[in-house]
Amino acid sequence: MQLLALRSTGSAIVMAMMTLLILSCTAVGINQYLQRQVIINNDLSNQFIAEAMVKMASDGNAKFNLGKVSRVSNDEWSVELHSGKHVRVKG
Repeated sequence: MQLLALRSTGSAIVMAMMTLLILSCTAVGINQYLQRQVIINNDLSNQFIAEAMVKMASDGNAKFNLGKVSRVSNDEWSVELHSGKHVRVKG
């Protein structure tokens, strides 16, 4: 009888450990996914800001509170944001 109780207790501990492992792996995976989403969101925001700055720059070269716009060619601009990011805009 004691052997059966020990065996069921041991399997319960193993099941609890497996459940904890699965939950922690899921949490790590979700965290990595959210970090990638933040990076993608920041890149898209920078691109959106750069495109808006290019549209507002009438002569192709202008300075704004968020950075400066420089015309590279007839249909391409380089935007240097104050955050240090460089964004190319074609258009």
